[in-house]
Amino acid sequence: FQPCCGDIRRFDVKSGKLRTVFKGHTGPVTALAYEDSNGRLLSGSSTGEVFLWAPSDPVAGSPEASIDATPIRLGEGMSVILKVGFLTDGKTAVAVARNGEIAFFDLEQQVKTRSVVATSGNLVAADIGRTRDIVVVADQRAVISIWSSNSGDPVGRIEGGAQIPGSLSLFSGDTRLLVTCGQNCSGRNEQLLWDIDKSEIVGSYPAHDNVVKASAVSPDGLSLLTAGGSRNELHIWR
Repeated sequence: FQPCCGDIRRFDVKSGKLRTVFKGHTGPVTALAYEDSNGRLLSGSSTGEVFLWAPSDPVAGSPEASIDATPIRLGEGMSVILKVGFLTDGKTAVAVARNGEIAFFDLEQQVKTRSVVATSGNLVAADIGRTRDIVVVADQRAVISIWSSNSGDPVGRIEGGAQIPGSLSLFSGDTRLLVTCGQNCSGRNEQLLWDIDKSEIVGSYPAHDNVVKASAVSPDGLSLLTAGGSRNELHIWR
């Protein structure tokens, strides 16, 4: 999937051919999440829209499944969407906005059910748990907070120091958190690994020579991908 100018473009990764173009967002797409089990796509935009794209194919989630090109509009009027995702129950979606709002949507009723405000300032990064129902967010003060998706209450906090995160990525059963340095790196440019249950650093990766704004984790949780530095390099590490 490639966000561009309000469109979402679906490519065949083997052939490189464009398969589908999804239209509907009124601004650039800033967040995407795909659910393998049901073949659903969730998207968020810079104009605060949250859309659900459901399969039109009876074999939901299969490699050849087609997705209905008409979106289900879950939410509108939010701030810039930083992150979207599905909760483990398969019935709830989450969207995190730059202004600190964490919004929850009932996918069956197709409505926003509740929202919480994670910070009084702007957020710089976020991630949503894949095996645990948690949301992690980082603000401009370099404070990382952990929220329960079930209760909507804060359940943890990490004081990251002066380094302002560029991205957050949960892994290892959502017990570890990769925090990349996006600002105030002080020449160290370290990407830190945190144990979020103990609120302690358990590792670091210093190979990038400048700030890192993007990260991802492989489906098996064994490999980490970071992107950035002065040469815009992609690094894969274990």
